[in-house]
Amino acid sequence: MFTGKLCVVTGGGSGIGKSLCEELAKAGAGGVYVVDITRESAQKVAASLPSLATLQPNNYFRCDFGVADAGIMTMGGVDDVSNEQWEKIWNVNVMSHVFAARHLFPLWRSHKNRQSSPGSTESKEEEGVFVITASAAGLLMQIGSLPYHVTKHAAVSVADWLAVTTMTMDTAPGGGSAGLDGVLSPGDVAMETIQAIERRQFLVLPHPKVKKYFERKASDYDRWLNGMRRVHKHFFSQSKL
Repeated sequence: MFTGKLCVVTGGGSGIGKSLCEELAKAGAGGVYVVDITRESAQKVAASLPSLATLQPNNYFRCDFGVADAGIMTMGGVDDVSNEQWEKIWNVNVMSHVFAARHLFPLWRSHKNRQSSPGSTESKEEEGVFVITASAAGLLMQIGSLPYHVTKHAAVSVADWLAVTTMTMDTAPGGGSAGLDGVLSPGDVAMETIQAIERRQFLVLPHPKVKKYFERKASDYDRWLNGMRRVHKHFFSQSKL
């Protein structure tokens, strides 16, 4: 599925983004564009990837798989996060997905139109795939960070909406910071995401307990909130030690 395909990964300089770049290259991608706010990190990851197929020059930018992995966290609640901090995390964790989709989707529609035009010699390929790395916090809660909690829920909502019109996926890795049991490695998350793309699966939940907690939240919201209040109390009692 990935053979010869061109992929763009934002936040590709470290963590899950880096592992996704590596897994895409292993899967036979024709090219992986590593995008990161730290140029040196992006260059280091790109240089470490196995030799990829030679890219044929085109007069237009092409991308078959877009992975929006870039994200930041700002700790704090209602009283201790500034408007400037809110704006920054909103732009990175939410609007970056909107900006990426705004650029990629017209490219995919244009490519599809070229394929279907009379006399076209282009091979009929699958439409592009857009992957948004959200977080278990986008389905559950991020204790200690209201901005992260809000923006990751918004990121999941962006993925929901886009999935109706194109092949958009949402991967929600879990970790100890989201109140879950155990932390997954970036490599585990990347591998599960690649497999989910092949299955054409929308919601990717690498951590097995995320689904169970999400179902509990939906079935009894008040009980879930009471449980999270206990987690919140424990978190802040530990942080004061």
